[in-house]
Amino acid sequence: MSFNCLSGKLTTKSSQYEVTEVPENVFLLEDCPHDWLFPQCSAVVHHGGAGTTATGLKAGCPTTIVPFFGDQFFWGDRVHQKGLGPEPIPISQLNVENLSNAIRFMLQPEVKSQAMELAKLIQNEDGVAAAVDAFHRHLPSELPLPTAPAEEVDHPNLLQWFFAQIGEWCWTVCGL
Repeated sequence: MSFNCLSGKLTTKSSQYEVTEVPENVFLLEDCPHDWLFPQCSAVVHHGGAGTTATGLKAGCPTTIVPFFGDQFFWGDRVHQKGLGPEPIPISQLNVENLSNAIRFMLQPEVKSQAMELAKLIQNEDGVAAAVDAFHRHLPSELPLPTAPAEEVDHPNLLQWFFAQIGEWCWTVCGL
């Protein structure tokens, strides 16, 4: 017998519902870290927040996103475009048929293979170095040295000056 995991509580902004009647092959699971849970799963279905999406893909899980707010729609579209899951299912369209079709899609071997390929790329990525590199690529090649008014010479605020210089550069580049 295979078991499926389901969170033991469904929470909305205004109320919380206890899930009590479930089939025998569903295991109710309370709070559980996604970075532990997802590697145990064949596929995941979730709301599509950036962190949850990243954790599922890092685990090599094909993903179905059921968005209801904000950037969740973007991540649902992105996952689908990359072949890592079906089209997102907006919460208003979530039903047994749509969810069943999504699960069938995720369980295709080629979808799992694509998810595993991406997981390897994520594992080998140095995200901090990539972020620093992207930051540096967008800086001007030279920043002028600070020129502080006479009263600020003893105690210049270099951080404030630095951001003012970046702001001036951005205005210049944008032609504003």
